[in-house]
Amino acid sequence: MRPGISNEMLARAGVQHVSAAEAKELCGLDASGLWLPYRNADGSEIRDGNKVYGRLRLDQPRGDMKYYQSAGTNVHAYLPPTVADDNTVGGDLIIIEGEFKSLSQTEAGFPAVGISGFYGFGSKGGEALVPELAAVIERRKPARILFCGDSDTALNYAFSHAAVRLAKLVHPVPVWLPRIPLNGPGKGADDCRAALNGTFADWWQERMAKAILVKADAEPAALAVELFELEMAAIASLNGAARMKAEKRLVQLAAVLKNNPLVQERIVTLAVKNLDISRRGLNKAVAAMEKTSQNHAEPKPLDVVYDPARKCYWIPNDRSEMIEITESALTRHLASAGFINDRKNGNTQLDDELNRIQCKRDVQYAGPLAGHGVGLQEMCGQRILVTRPPRLLQPASGECPTLEQFIVDLFDDPDHPEFDQIQYVLSWLKVSYESLLNDELRPGQLLAIAGPRDCGKSLFQALITEILGGRSAKPYRYMSGATEFNGDLFAAEHLMIEDEVAFTDIRARRHFGARIKDFTVNAVQSCHAKNRPALSLKPFWRNTITLNDEPENLLILPPIDDSIEDKIILLRAKKARLPADIGTAAGRKIFWAKLMSELPAFLELLVHYQIPAALHSGRFGVKHFHHPALMSALSELSPEERLFALIDTALEEKEHVGKWSGTATDLERMLAETKVAFEARRLLDWNNAAGTYLGRLSVSETREC
Repeated sequence: MRPGISNEMLARAGVQHVSAAEAKELCGLDASGLWLPYRNADGSEIRDGNKVYGRLRLDQPRGDMKYYQSAGTNVHAYLPPTVADDNTVGGDLIIIEGEFKSLSQTEAGFPAVGISGFYGFGSKGGEALVPELAAVIERRKPARILFCGDSDTALNYAFSHAAVRLAKLVHPVPVWLPRIPLNGPGKGADDCRAALNGTFADWWQERMAKAILVKADAEPAALAVELFELEMAAIASLNGAARMKAEKRLVQLAAVLKNNPLVQERIVTLAVKNLDISRRGLNKAVAAMEKTSQNHAEPKPLDVVYDPARKCYWIPNDRSEMIEITESALTRHLASAGFINDRKNGNTQLDDELNRIQCKRDVQYAGPLAGHGVGLQEMCGQRILVTRPPRLLQPASGECPTLEQFIVDLFDDPDHPEFDQIQYVLSWLKVSYESLLNDELRPGQLLAIAGPRDCGKSLFQALITEILGGRSAKPYRYMSGATEFNGDLFAAEHLMIEDEVAFTDIRARRHFGARIKDFTVNAVQSCHAKNRPALSLKPFWRNTITLNDEPENLLILPPIDDSIEDKIILLRAKKARLPADIGTAAGRKIFWAKLMSELPAFLELLVHYQIPAALHSGRFGVKHFHHPALMSALSELSPEERLFALIDTALEEKEHVGKWSGTATDLERMLAETKVAFEARRLLDWNNAAGTYLGRLSVSETREC
């Protein structure tokens, strides 16, 4: 499949060919190629923007673009399997441009880390090593680092500049440059291994023996001259097209050094003396290259998306998010990237790029989308842009006694020791968190918590928000039918209801119940923002509701019938032991900081928590549970139970106890002739209400039997 690498090594690294549709799902680009999954130093998969990270080697390069990664993702280092798994300390560690080259070198017995360009070892503007590389260096503690490029890097100033930057970042570990000569057996290390076959190891040992040291305080220009001098004989041995290509690169190298005239003159003098090149001709070519580079630099395409609904553009910022900018602001960015705006006849280069973005990079939705990482996606037959990811906390080893005690205090019910509510809490949180962490957006029940005032219910909801990525929204107005607009809900993973001015009439409760069924089960949701057309999206949502346990507060919940009972977990809370100063701003701040400091350890507990077999559910991950005391209170408040009480009162008034029979319509007429007539009319204010409630009473009686 690839030169210089066995198919066994490629399979072990998880490299596979993917179709255009599969690539679209993996990284957002509709193009076939080889998918290279990335891994951390501990062998686990890298996640970026809440998705598994990797790069796509295109079957058909698009211009100069041979590789692609999801829009908005960060720079990562590529660790071949044995580099990620091996705990060897000391020796050499190779940093090489290209994933396949690192696989080839590693398989040959030379541990290598792949980077996606000369500067792919750094992040934060080159001020720090990418995390995966830093972790490998910390674990392996190499005696030296070998920074490798292709054979033509001796004529590329950027390589020398990158080498010095790397030497500064890894100091005091020394950096050495093993060289593939311009007249070598191949351009890259993998090509050389394929050409040399069984003799590659000896040949590479010779390359390492002749490597040159890069000092952390070296001048990149001086290093560029040193590399050029080492390649002089190799360049002189080239003929035909290879010689012409090398001389073109030589001219480019000299042109780049225009601001360092002494070094530039040194390059020119060496070339004239050793390569039989005319000084006049070389100087003329260098001057022309300088002018061309200044006036006609190849523009660098930007990661820009057009949002026709807002008539704006989205570009990435330095926090791996997408930000909204105007067209005039975008023109400045495009100009800085090299797109020329010197209008003479017709459209400028900048105009053409704006037109391309509007026609080929347009989206039907742009904004945060619960559960999804940053980047372009195809969803429900439309192209969308996710602009901001959830900020998931990562699990970490440690202790979380304060947080554990808080949960025990809140949910341990001494009045009903036979019901272990804590296992439902942990199971629901585990399924929800791991669903986000693993990018497997499965459905989950509404978590309803009823308890006394100021017991800690809302504090627990705040913790759920942090566990689910730090974003919450208030869905009650939409779920109760008070508004048809729900666009704001799609930006938050946690939909929470607390202290709402709730509707307790049966119609609002039924509407609320229908929305609970919709939100907990259906993957596709209709997103309808104000002044925008509705469209279908696939958010990840978890719904929670906290309410006081007085009867009038419980009436916000819908009647729990067959269609909704498995979609709600109903827990009873009691007052948790909180710090004495929790009522003050300073006290709340200190307690919250303590809980947050323990949260990574709690997440580690969740990840390793085993859901009891009796609680496992194939659909939701955990079975539903309804606290019997709360269910009893709800039953007493249900309309069917109220009807039953009215019937008892009416029959007693009519002296028909145990004797009356008739249809639902007959019952309504009978009730209308009694002293409960007013209450009956209010209760039975829709067609067939009496028949529906009688049916539920019949089912309830059957269950009790």
